[in-house]
Amino acid sequence: MNLIPTRTNLDKMATSATTIQLEAKLEQALERNEFRLEYQPQIDIDNGAVAGFEALLRWQPKGAHDVSPWEFIPLLESSGLINRVGAWIIDTACAHWREWTERRLVSPEARLGINVSACQFAEGNLVQLLEEALRKYNLDPASIEIELTESAVMLDTHRTRKALRQIRRLGIGLSMDDFGTGYATMAYLRRFRFDTLKIDRSFIQRIRTKKKDLAIAMSMIQLAHILELRTVVEGVETPEQLASLRRMGCGVAQGHYFARPLPAGDIPDFLRDWRGIDGIPLALAASR
Repeated sequence: MNLIPTRTNLDKMATSATTIQLEAKLEQALERNEFRLEYQPQIDIDNGAVAGFEALLRWQPKGAHDVSPWEFIPLLESSGLINRVGAWIIDTACAHWREWTERRLVSPEARLGINVSACQFAEGNLVQLLEEALRKYNLDPASIEIELTESAVMLDTHRTRKALRQIRRLGIGLSMDDFGTGYATMAYLRRFRFDTLKIDRSFIQRIRTKKKDLAIAMSMIQLAHILELRTVVEGVETPEQLASLRRMGCGVAQGHYFARPLPAGDIPDFLRDWRGIDGIPLALAASR
């Protein structure tokens, strides 16, 4: 037996050690206020108005740079910490939304999207948290939208159906996130009632160069129209992509072309300074 560690084993050991270190730091992150939320604007591409925001979790350990969500969110889920952090996300996002609506910085039609992990949806007290936040911050339920991936709704069909009914009873909207990337998305659209389809960025990146990606994006937007669902396209980065989406009849888009995710403290200035798409004043854009 070869007892000398191979390069592969050494890499695995290093990765495991890093994971253990991150998990230990995550245990203390809430107490140390290391988590924060950033908000990416969602833009109505017909009139250039801000249609809402998506709340995004960020983590910066003390004395270190931001850790990628792709790294720490799976650790939150595997360690069971996602329920505690998820409760903090809901409360914090609703507090910010209350401030912006109270100051009339956002329109009455605007929506706040809050991501919920599959683990939190299946195991946590999500409905109770949402009910408490609505009451605590006196929010219009219709202005809040819970974003769920297919992996969240397929964990337990009976439990899922019950939770979705309860969320709907509160008046909160439901959005299917990363639409088109799962294995049985169409079946879940038929089985469950959603308000919004969020089309994954992977279908948008190459719509100008790949006919298949263009055809798929068009078919998803048309499907949303048929089902009378709101459409949000993620990952818009170029004016060419925006022009294609306009031709396809997409309703709402988000991406770096409009704005990167912003700290909560920057949102009031963003909303006051926003002049519409490509600098076109909102009044003129609405009249086109």
